[in-house]
Amino acid sequence: MSCGGLHTIALTKESKVYCWGSTEGGQLGLPTGVIQKLCRNEDNAVKQPQQLVSLQDQVVTQVACGETHSLCLCKNGSIFGWGMSLYGQLGLGFSSDSFEPGLGMEKSKVMEPRKIESLKDEQVAKIYCGSTFSLFLTKNGELYGCGMNDLGQLGEDIYNDLSVLENARMGQMQTSDITIPTQVSSLLGIQISTVACGESHVLAIDGDGKDRNMLWAWGQYKSGQLGLGEVNTKLNPRPVQNLSSGTVNKIACGSGHSLALIGDASNVTTLTPQYYAANEVLSNAWSTELLPGAPTE
Repeated sequence: MSCGGLHTIALTKESKVYCWGSTEGGQLGLPTGVIQKLCRNEDNAVKQPQQLVSLQDQVVTQVACGETHSLCLCKNGSIFGWGMSLYGQLGLGFSSDSFEPGLGMEKSKVMEPRKIESLKDEQVAKIYCGSTFSLFLTKNGELYGCGMNDLGQLGEDIYNDLSVLENARMGQMQTSDITIPTQVSSLLGIQISTVACGESHVLAIDGDGKDRNMLWAWGQYKSGQLGLGEVNTKLNPRPVQNLSSGTVNKIACGSGHSLALIGDASNVTTLTPQYYAANEVLSNAWSTELLPGAPTE
C-alpha cells in the first residue's frame, strides 16, 4: 500500500490494484466516465476503493504515490505512471512547460496508466515517489530520477553547468525539472541498495547490506532532515559521516524528517532534531541517537 498527498493505492496478493481519494490530478488512474459516475460530491473524491481495471492484465509487484501522481512496477519490468506531470515526475518526456502558457496544467494531466518507455531496458527493481519527483532503482544498483529538481531532489546540481549559468545571466531562465528518467550522475560507480523519499529530500544506502555501508542524503535541508550537521543546500548526494561507523539497515523519510535503523531494532537514530532555538534556526542538525524508552520530543 502507498499513500500520496490526497490519495491511496493498494496492491493485493493477487496483483490487483485498488485506488481511492482525490481525482483532480488524475492520480487514481480511473477513466473520466468512471470518475463522473463515482464523484457526485463537491470534493471530487472517490471514497471507496476502486479496482484499476486498465492494469488487470499486468502482474503488478509494487505501487508508489507522490502528491498527485502514481507509479506501478510490473513483474515483466514494465513501469506505468499516471496523474499530474507538471514537473515531469511521470517520466513521459513532458511537463507543464512543454505546452502553451495557460494549457500546461490540464495537458500535463495523465488520467490513465501510461507506460514509461524510456525505462524498458533498465531492469528497474524498485520505484519511489517524493512529492513531485520519482526515483527508479535498477537491479544493478543504479538510480534514475525525474521530476522537480529545484531543491536537488534528483541529486543533480544543474547550476554546475556553465551553460545554465550563462543563460541565467542573459535572462534566459532554465527549468531544473527533468522529464525523462536520468541516472544520478554523482552516484555513478556506487551501488545503491535502498532508497527513501521525503517530500523534497532523499536518503539512500549503498552496498549490499552485508558489510559496513554508507548513508547518502540530498535535497531539502531546512529542517535538518539530511542529518549532515549543517543547514545548507545539498543538490548532490553527500555521505552522512557520523553514521559511517555502523551498518545502516533501514531508512524512512517523513515530510521533513528522517529515520535510520543502525544494527538491530534496539538502536534507532533520528536525523531530524526536534529542538529549535528561539530564532527558529536548528540548534542541532546532526543526527542524534534515541535511547530505548527515551522520549522523542
